[in-house]
Amino acid sequence: MATHHIATLMIPSWGHATSYIHLATQLLQKDPALVTTIVQNNLVVAKMEAELQTCLYDAARLRIIGVGEKEPAPTNKQAFEQLFGGWLGTVAQLAQGSEGWPKPHAIHMDYLCGGFVIEPTKKILGPDCKMLLLSSCSMSSLPAILADYDIPAIAEEIYADDARREGRSKDEILAAIMAAGNGTDKLSGKVVKFRGLPDVYDHERIGCGAGKIEGAEQILVSMYTLAKAVHGIITTSSAYIEPGAVEYCRELFHKRGQELFTVGLQTHELCWGDAAPVPPTNDADTIESQDGPKSVLYISFGSAFFPVATPELIEGLVTTLLALAPPFPFLFALGGGAARDPAAPRARVVFHARRLEALSQGIPLIMWPTVGDQTTNAALLSSGPHPIAIELVQVRTGAQLGPLLRNTEPIMGTMEGAAAELNAAFGAVRGPLGATLRENALNMAQALREARKGEVGAEISRLARF
Repeated sequence: MATHHIATLMIPSWGHATSYIHLATQLLQKDPALVTTIVQNNLVVAKMEAELQTCLYDAARLRIIGVGEKEPAPTNKQAFEQLFGGWLGTVAQLAQGSEGWPKPHAIHMDYLCGGFVIEPTKKILGPDCKMLLLSSCSMSSLPAILADYDIPAIAEEIYADDARREGRSKDEILAAIMAAGNGTDKLSGKVVKFRGLPDVYDHERIGCGAGKIEGAEQILVSMYTLAKAVHGIITTSSAYIEPGAVEYCRELFHKRGQELFTVGLQTHELCWGDAAPVPPTNDADTIESQDGPKSVLYISFGSAFFPVATPELIEGLVTTLLALAPPFPFLFALGGGAARDPAAPRARVVFHARRLEALSQGIPLIMWPTVGDQTTNAALLSSGPHPIAIELVQVRTGAQLGPLLRNTEPIMGTMEGAAAELNAAFGAVRGPLGATLRENALNMAQALREARKGEVGAEISRLARF
């Protein structure tokens, strides 16, 4: 059987990187003729290699090529430039092929960076190489940013009108349309409908809590560029999580001549066994010995973003937890560069660096969306007949303030409203609602295991050979 080769461009975000690592090892297991090259910024290469050392896979068939400096660049723009320059130089070498590593037959590109280099990559590798967009977003969020609207045509129309142009460049208008996600360049209270999700006002879908993100406008336009240029889309979702959205997106992308690969939730292989994926920490042991099993609240805002726009609400979160009777024991993960150490009292507070994979373990969620598709995820997992989450809405800020289509209480943006909501949520998870959410979460975890053996496994096999 002839060897074939997938090369992947990854953004230096740990959430994206660790997800792809575990997809890559499964691709190798599904296809013994496959070899894989991952090109990544040197900032996270050592961490990726350490993660791989805990996995079962054929190490001779997977390699990571680090590019760029090993110290953080002063700006996101410079970090991206290092990554793109290293990627294009590496692709030129890969195109020549070498013993055991033929010219790539497919390229996987992280959706946050691939649009910047898709065209030069295609020129280097030629028309026979398949290009795929790799998304870690929920399927429900993809139509608005990738396919539902003819964004360049809308931008041309606005740019041609002096009054609507408002002194903006065409790129600025494109970015505004991408950010609004409603087919225009402004939030207007328009009702946005997605199959599989409750209807929402357009401003409900906008994440504001992470504050201003450098280069966000260019990244949004890059995502759209990439989505138009690829042969297929890879998403870390499945019909077990988003049946309506997967069905809709598959139809949508097929009309554009693109394949959709639903490879499911990607976490460490140990997460899919019957035992706990990671031995409990000493901190968790201590807390559970005092408060009983399954009594600990784990708080994490992920590896990249943090609600920096509302630091007072983080203080309020910790204060609220400590004031509960009895107090709610918790671990707080400060995993990203944007994370801020709350100044609230430290009694019974443990700041922790490990992130649990809640969905695969049947752990219900309290969701505090701050950026990107997190608002869509919160609506998805907290709604429907079998919710597994409580969504916090009064912690939102900025453009999100105002009415909610699926809630009688508008978003007020006040400390008092957020404190009342937090108190209600923590009380609810200790009562009948918490028991229902846990049962639903356990059922979802079982469904995800079944998907891994069935639908998801078949999709990964198909992707390996595409």
